[in-house]
Amino acid sequence: MDFLNGRLQLFLGPQENQAPDNLEQVIVNFLDAAEDSLLVAVQELDNPVLADALDRAARRKKPGTSTHLLVRFVTEGDYLKEQQPVVPPDAPSDLDPNRNEFVQLLRGAVDCKIDFNPKIFHHKFVIRDRGKAKAAVLTGSANFTNTDTHRNLNHVAIFHDDGVVAAYESEFDQLREGIFGERSLQLTTMDPLKLDVEGSEVQIAFSPDNNPELRIVNEILKAQHSVYLLMFTFASSTTIDDALLSRLQAGNFRVKGVLDSSQSAHNWSPHPALITAGAQLRKDALPNQGKLHHKLIVLDEQVVIGGSFNYTAPANRYNDENIFIVRNAGVAQYCIQEVERIYNHKAVDF
Repeated sequence: MDFLNGRLQLFLGPQENQAPDNLEQVIVNFLDAAEDSLLVAVQELDNPVLADALDRAARRKKPGTSTHLLVRFVTEGDYLKEQQPVVPPDAPSDLDPNRNEFVQLLRGAVDCKIDFNPKIFHHKFVIRDRGKAKAAVLTGSANFTNTDTHRNLNHVAIFHDDGVVAAYESEFDQLREGIFGERSLQLTTMDPLKLDVEGSEVQIAFSPDNNPELRIVNEILKAQHSVYLLMFTFASSTTIDDALLSRLQAGNFRVKGVLDSSQSAHNWSPHPALITAGAQLRKDALPNQGKLHHKLIVLDEQVVIGGSFNYTAPANRYNDENIFIVRNAGVAQYCIQEVERIYNHKAVDF
């Protein structure tokens, strides 16, 4: 769905769970449209269709030249290596799909690197053709995996805006310099970037650089009447649940949404206290061990916050993460429709 005169595209998937969009195809189309460069920062890649698209891009020549596209790729190293050295030939591993796709990229001349973050490298973004007329950024909650594009509920956003591209480019350049996680706090300010995109305010924030938890809490405390949310991991280690409880206890305030059933089964999930305070929360009931993998919240039917950021203390303090904040009623209403659909048709009571 297009918003902000086409400067923002928002996709909700997967179609296998009756969401409107084929997220795999959305990502492939984005990668195939590159004419100059792709800068990719994703936690995990095990989807061969997406790996093929990246490989294809690296083998493609820039229009009218004999020069190949520049394709750079940064990913979480934990999906590629064992915790302890293994004597070859080692037995088959659950990590083999990730390793196979990584090797394919290396053979295709993709410039690949793994993270230096001892915590989690949790980004999911791609910068296409930076510095060019059609530069764009793809981001959201979806890893480049078969499960996230075909089984788990996720969102993907594409921004066609030079300011947004510049923000993500700065983050990617840090990663290329080997600056991950807590080290980035030494170089950046706490203030996120604010942009005007077709008359709507857009903010881009990174973790831990810009303290996304604080941004989310501020938006909740400013909200007057409602919060809708879809959240994979929500822990009481944050102050986000405290902000929601504060708004609920003030009265005349609605909190409605769905949490992932596996993550909310932990005793650190804040949903019991929120439900007691009046929140309408359910847990997903998806087929084929599917997960609700969104990190999405809508405030006062006007503000949408999405991206890679789960509501946990480590996500805010240690991980490499990104969020976008969009102030636009049309985007908000579209997301609320998806919250209601999942709440009514893909979820059950706690």
